[in-house]
Amino acid sequence: YRDFVPYKTVLGYYFLMLPMLLGNGVVHTLVMVKNAIAIMNALLFIVAGFFMGQLFNKPAVLASFILMLLSDIVLTFSTNIRVDVFAYWWCFFAMLFLLNTLQHRKILYTLLAGICLGLGFCTSQKVAWYWFAIDCSLGIYWLAFQRNKKDFIALCLFNVSAASVLLLYIAIFASISSLNIVLSSMFAQAVAIYQVDWYTPNLLRFWALSLKLNPLLFLLVPIGWLSLTITCPHDKFQQRFFIVICTTIVLFCLISYKQAFPYYLQVMVPAFMLFNAAIFD
Repeated sequence: YRDFVPYKTVLGYYFLMLPMLLGNGVVHTLVMVKNAIAIMNALLFIVAGFFMGQLFNKPAVLASFILMLLSDIVLTFSTNIRVDVFAYWWCFFAMLFLLNTLQHRKILYTLLAGICLGLGFCTSQKVAWYWFAIDCSLGIYWLAFQRNKKDFIALCLFNVSAASVLLLYIAIFASISSLNIVLSSMFAQAVAIYQVDWYTPNLLRFWALSLKLNPLLFLLVPIGWLSLTITCPHDKFQQRFFIVICTTIVLFCLISYKQAFPYYLQVMVPAFMLFNAAIFD
């Protein structure tokens, strides 16, 4: 922020810097970075599968992973040299910790979820979609099922812990540049880029391509909505309710985005992984 003012938050670039330091020459460095991103994604899928197995039955997790790993979203874009994928993984673990909060009622999971979301925002401002979706989902969940003081406090703690990470990020970089520069870069420039409408004439083409290449992922969305109308003994209805509402809100945020290139479908990876597992469960 002192020598160069980015329009994105910069935490993700420090992850990319590690493989870049091992590169020798432009081409070799690019290959090293793409390999590092591929390895990171593979390892995180393994970790995700382990933790999802504690919330859903194993066949449901396997079915969700097969759908996701064979989708164009992962096959085409998972090694792109961009930082957004790091942010979305933070969102995934934030949702995972929140699901554990809903199941076990432990404040620690709530704080960890907030920290993950805060780190995600420090990596890419697109995490704001998940922040908005999670808050709305938790609020609807609270009104529908709990309506008690303890769960409302947990919702507040989630936001406080996420905001604390964000404030720490701002304080660190403001100390080496200025508060106005950091805030302008993080929010004003991000909003300005969000409102760019250069690609609006091509939005239908982008969405047609995305739907054509990922038909099963989108066909399962209305099935998820229908699943909220039925239940059965030992059904994890409340867990599925939260996931379906959160996924739907993130999807509507993406639909309203004026630059919805097929690449940006990556934002749905965390939500779709949990969404599909919840349906198959």
